[in-house]
Amino acid sequence: MVLGEGQMGNVGYTGSRESRRWNRDERQVGKLDLQKGKRMTGYMRDKRRTGLQVLMAMAALACGGAVACGNWEQEHKLTASDGAARHCFGEVAVEGNYVVVGAPGHWEDVDKTGWAYVFDTTTGNELHKLVASDASPGDFFGWDVAISGVTIVTGADSDDEYGENSGSAYLFDAVSGAEIRKLYASDAWPEAYFGWSVDISGDFVLVGSPYADFASYDQLGAAYIFDASSGQQLHKLVPNDPHDEKRFGFSVAIDGNFAVIGAFCDDQGGYQAGAAYVFDVTTGSLLRKLIASDADEDDWFGHSVSISGTTIAIGAPYNDDMGFMTGSAYLFDATTGNQLHKLLADDAASGEGIGYSVAVYGSLLVAGAHQDDDGGESSGSAFVFDVSSGNQLDKIIADDDQAFDFFGNRVALYNDVIAVGAYGDDDLGPYSGSAYVFVPGGEPCPSDINGDGVVNTADLLQLLGDWGACP
Repeated sequence: MVLGEGQMGNVGYTGSRESRRWNRDERQVGKLDLQKGKRMTGYMRDKRRTGLQVLMAMAALACGGAVACGNWEQEHKLTASDGAARHCFGEVAVEGNYVVVGAPGHWEDVDKTGWAYVFDTTTGNELHKLVASDASPGDFFGWDVAISGVTIVTGADSDDEYGENSGSAYLFDAVSGAEIRKLYASDAWPEAYFGWSVDISGDFVLVGSPYADFASYDQLGAAYIFDASSGQQLHKLVPNDPHDEKRFGFSVAIDGNFAVIGAFCDDQGGYQAGAAYVFDVTTGSLLRKLIASDADEDDWFGHSVSISGTTIAIGAPYNDDMGFMTGSAYLFDATTGNQLHKLLADDAASGEGIGYSVAVYGSLLVAGAHQDDDGGESSGSAFVFDVSSGNQLDKIIADDDQAFDFFGNRVALYNDVIAVGAYGDDDLGPYSGSAYVFVPGGEPCPSDINGDGVVNTADLLQLLGDWGACP
C-alpha cells in the first residue's frame, strides 16, 4: 500500500513534474490504468422447463438463496502481428465483434509513440493496426482504449501539441480502421496528461486528465465530455471539494446519462482513501460523491471505475480487509448512491491487488488482480462476480500464466466475452504483452434459467412465469 509519494516495499511513485509514471523496482511494473466495463449476458434458454430444474432451483433457494454457476474458458490469446519487446500490449476494450488492445510502449524507451490494434472477437484475427496521423515519439498513444458500437477512442496522454505532456485522444472507425478526429481539452496545458483515461457511450466521449492543475490546486485533475460526432467539448467536470493531488480523472466510465470519475487520492476517508464522483452527462452537473462505507487510508478506492446502466463498480486495490494489499471492489447504485456490495476474492492473499481494474455490465462484474501469484510472482488473475448477490462465480487465469505477466492489469466485458490484458507477457520479448479472450465454457447449470451465472429467486420467478403448456 502506498503511504505517500516515495517508496514503500517494491511499489513507488515518481513524483517529478517531468515524469508521473509509476514503477515497481527494476521490473517497471507501473502501468496504472482504468477499467472498461462492457455488457455481459448469459446463455439463452429454451422456454421448456423440466421438473429437474424446478427441484434444483427450489433446492438452491432452500440452501441459502443463491448458488454460483458457470465458468469461463480461454478462447484466444492475442498478440500484435508486429509485436516486439517493451511494447506493453495489453490495454483492452471489447464490444460486439471487436476487441481493441492498446500498446503504448514502455516508459523507459526512447520511442514511446504507441499503437492500438483491432481484433475479431470470434476468430481472434487481427483486423487493423491503429496509428495516429500525427504520431510522435513519447505520445503513449494507446495508454487507454474504449469502444462503443464501431467507434474506438484511444488516449495519448503524453502528446505535446499544447505543451509537454498536455495529452490528447483520438477517435477511430472500428470497421475501416480510419482515424475520425483528434480531441483536446479546451484549456489544454502542459503536464495535464489529458487522455490518461478514456471511455465512450454512444455519442458521448469521456476523457480524464488527472494531473491537471485547477485554480490554486496542484494536480487536482479534471474530466471532459465531448460529442463523438462533432468533436465539440460539451462539459468540463471538476470536483466540488478540491484539494492538491486528488487526481480526479485517473479513471473514468460513462453509460447512458451517468459519468463516473475516480479520484483515488481523495482524502475524505483518510489519506488516499479515494472516492468517485457521479455526474449528469447532459448537464454536466455533479449528482453525488461515492465513498466506501469502510473507507480507510491508502485503499485507493476509485483507482478503477465502471458503469452499466445504474450499477457502478469501483476498485480499491490496496484495501487490507483480507490481508496487506489484498484489494476489493464495490458496487453502488448510480441513482441513489447506495452501496450494494463489497466484493472480496474467495482466496484473497496479501499483495494481489484485486480491483486494480474492474468491468461491470448486466449481471456480472470482473475484477483484475494483476499481482496474484498463482502462476508465479505477479502472474495475475481476474475474478468474476454476480452483481445481484455479490457471490464469486469464477477465477480466471491464463493457460500459459507465468511470473510477471501482470494478467488482470486491465479487464473488459461484453456479452459472453471477457478480455484480459497482460502487458508483462514476454512471448515476443520482455514486456511485449498479450491479451486473452474468455468465453463461457462447460455445461451450463440446468437451473440457471435466465443465464445470469447464478441460481436464485429470479430463475424461479421466470420459471413460474413460463409455467403451462408449451406452444
